[in-house]
Amino acid sequence: MKKSLVVFAGTFLFLLLISCSLSNLFKKEEPKINCEANVNPTSGYAPLTVAFMANATVTGTKDFVTYTWDFGDGQFSTSQNASHTYRKSGTYMWNLTATVAGVSCTRSGSIQVEGRGYSQPSDDGERPPSTSSGEGNAGVGIKLVTNLRSGVFRVKINGELKAEHSFHNEAKGKNILKPKKLLKAKDYEWGKEFKVPAGDCKIKLVIEDNQGSRGEKVINLNMKANQHKFLRVVVRGAPGDMRVEM
Repeated sequence: MKKSLVVFAGTFLFLLLISCSLSNLFKKEEPKINCEANVNPTSGYAPLTVAFMANATVTGTKDFVTYTWDFGDGQFSTSQNASHTYRKSGTYMWNLTATVAGVSCTRSGSIQVEGRGYSQPSDDGERPPSTSSGEGNAGVGIKLVTNLRSGVFRVKINGELKAEHSFHNEAKGKNILKPKKLLKAKDYEWGKEFKVPAGDCKIKLVIEDNQGSRGEKVINLNMKANQHKFLRVVVRGAPGDMRVEM
């Protein structure tokens, strides 16, 4: 009888250990998420275009992460990486929510947008001309080609900020203006036409990456009435490696 009790106790202990081991083996890990937000630029003149980029690290689940950006001006986006333009001056509080399997991660920050009147000087101290230096209007087309991952490209004409474009290069190798046309690997393209007065025209091109590196070029043109010129701005490797082709 005593021997039977010992055998029974040993068997029970063995089964208990196996049960605990199997329980730990098949125990489901609780889902966890950690997120990061990269917003650039965080200040500037209206209209200000800002790039919003999100990234999340997930453990304990294979579900897809959903993203929600609240831009702070009543507008939202559910894209992981988004671009938004603030058209009025003010301070805007943005918020990112990344969610997976019912668990969320949030990040927040602010955007400072300043207004610019026509009589105000630009940030380099220059004032836009009050009248045209010649008769008729002319045009300048500017096209940016770069393999930088992300940053801001600015165009100033006669001291006035005409464009501030935030870009994020996802390195898909496609021309965003002509999706069916392939580009060289990791090239991003953006272009815009600008009306300029006839006469002397000073064009300042500035590019900054998300690490704070900066490059700039100043192009002086003498435009005739109804004349059109094209500038191709190539930046590869670093912002300081800017080349302007005419």
